[in-house]
Amino acid sequence: MKIIFKSLVFCMTALAMTSCGDLYEMHQKYLDRGEETYIGMADSVRVNGGLNRVEIKWKLNADPKINKCLISWGNDLPPIEVPVTTPGLGMSKIIDIAEGNYVFKIVVMSATGKKSLEQTVAGSSYGNLYIARLPKKAIRSIATSAAGATITWAPEEGCIGVRLEYLDSSEALQNVSIEGNPATTLITDFKPGSEFKVYTLFKPEKEAIDVIASEPATHQFPS
Repeated sequence: MKIIFKSLVFCMTALAMTSCGDLYEMHQKYLDRGEETYIGMADSVRVNGGLNRVEIKWKLNADPKINKCLISWGNDLPPIEVPVTTPGLGMSKIIDIAEGNYVFKIVVMSATGKKSLEQTVAGSSYGNLYIARLPKKAIRSIATSAAGATITWAPEEGCIGVRLEYLDSSEALQNVSIEGNPATTLITDFKPGSEFKVYTLFKPEKEAIDVIASEPATHQFPS
């Protein structure tokens, strides 16, 4: 009976020592990690779309160890490096990229190669597919007078302006841009009977970095 009891005590002691050893090793692993210096993540990350490009904006903390930021997305290309000369300031980077929807990843790095956790943000670039879907601001009438030709427009939701290309009376090509969603436009000098083109202007999103024009609509001045 004593032998059995001693054996049982020995086994329990050995088991406790093994469990304590494993527990110590597990805690020590995280204690060792805690001695490392970590770099703060990019903050307030956003993407502003544009015409075949995007602008990525983010903020950094004032950690003097920060050396650069790496931007990548779902492709096999190496990440884009953005040097950091003054930590604590807002950062931005414009990237030329084909039309599409993307998820961008930003990693902050120190000069010694330590990395922050990854920060992700979604954004879009706009191109020919977007342009092909844009509406064209319609013309209700064109009336001529001694003052010139008055174009009366139909309203167009989302329109932020129009651009006209036309020939003046000396057949020189003119480009006129009009902001907003105009109701009427007066053209004082034009070639009667000539054709002119109208591009309707839009912003694909509120903070877009580019104004994008629709495909042109062709009209004709009265003779």
